[in-house]
Amino acid sequence: MSPVPYPQTSTDPARRTVLRRDLPGDRVVWAARSARISGLLLALAEIEATGVELPAPVAERRALRAWTRSAGPAVRVAGLRGASFTVDLDDVDALADAGRALALVLCRARHRIPRPGDPGTAAVAQVLHRVARDRDIAAEQLVAELGRAARLLAPAHLRSSPAPAPEAAPAPSTGRPPADRDPVGAVGG
Repeated sequence: MSPVPYPQTSTDPARRTVLRRDLPGDRVVWAARSARISGLLLALAEIEATGVELPAPVAERRALRAWTRSAGPAVRVAGLRGASFTVDLDDVDALADAGRALALVLCRARHRIPRPGDPGTAAVAQVLHRVARDRDIAAEQLVAELGRAARLLAPAHLRSSPAPAPEAAPAPSTGRPPADRDPVGAVGG
């Protein structure tokens, strides 16, 4: 079944929303997803309170607030046929941005890529690994859950664009036309 988002008008002209129907997964799946993501974002909020600098999309509890607004309605309607709820696309964008930023933190920590002005990377990576260990999953899987949730909440909004085709290097010239351009019945000599 196609999850068709319908444009939803709002009283706030700056707010972008869609009406989401037939959310994939049941209530148990969404409750578990909510617990994993909430635990991760709360742990990050705790270390931010101690003075650790977080990536911008996660800082100041942006992703936590976005998740809080999205998770409740999602858990409520998950598994109910025909049930619908309103999804704020700004919240979906915030969740997707947070997932990308945290994935970048894990990548930098794994490859020990130093970045001036970003001293919190190691501390954030440690928290990600600790929370993931508590949930008995890999840190990368835990972070990917943010992006997965965003894609499930608004699939038409976050369609991944196909990767641009790499430009092929020109083939060396042999003096003959390419085989696919040879006239029918031509014999090479």
